[in-house]
Amino acid sequence: MLLPKSRYAIVTLYIGEKYRSIADITLPIMKEYASKIGADLIEITENRLNKGMGHYEKLQIYNLFDSYERIAFLDVDVLITPVCPNLFSEVPEEYFAAFDVSKYSKVHDNAIFLIQEKLGYIDWKDTYFNSGVMVASRAHRDIFNPNDGLLNIWSKFSCKEGDGTYLDQTFINYNVNRMKIPFLDLGYKFNHTTAPKNSHLRFKSFIIHYPGKGHRKGTKIQQLKKDKSIIQNLFLYKTTSSLSWINVLFDNI
Repeated sequence: MLLPKSRYAIVTLYIGEKYRSIADITLPIMKEYASKIGADLIEITENRLNKGMGHYEKLQIYNLFDSYERIAFLDVDVLITPVCPNLFSEVPEEYFAAFDVSKYSKVHDNAIFLIQEKLGYIDWKDTYFNSGVMVASRAHRDIFNPNDGLLNIWSKFSCKEGDGTYLDQTFINYNVNRMKIPFLDLGYKFNHTTAPKNSHLRFKSFIIHYPGKGHRKGTKIQQLKKDKSIIQNLFLYKTTSSLSWINVLFDNI
């Protein structure tokens, strides 16, 4: 049992050297943000659930609700900008919140079909959210239940089939719909992925996410380091957030 200093926690996940190198870049900013909003920072760094892929270790969130009333999960490959507001203040406690990427892309439609084929058809709304930034309350903990028999079925299938199933993300989406949890769309400003197709506008957002190969030229590590140097320089950050056209040039360097 954790001895929390706060009712709230920022939780992130990184297991193995590949993700440790990303955490070395992003964790200092996460720690600053957690301190700023009065939350604890929890780092999931070990496999405990053994569901076949490290992505499913995100479901350790279930047990963290023994210690925390509210949790904001952030993928380790995100950068929090200096103007990011308190996530817990932005989301009413009764809502589960994430970015509804289905407004911008239908790439997940096949995963929605596959999971219902495997676990049972439900009254699934059009919403499909990215799990890289999520805000949840203790009342929502069963979304992350690692002991759910449905998870055993889906994790075995999805780990065999691979990334096209979107793994844990699709399972969490399925549970939110199945359990009829009130959902709040955070919008891309709280999770600026590649879905909105406007990478050059990312500094206008509060949280920038670098899924897959990231937003533009260079490796993910190179992109994260470059953008971190910008958001930590007040002049550069104000310039790139107000004059977004500069990023079109900057991103091709």
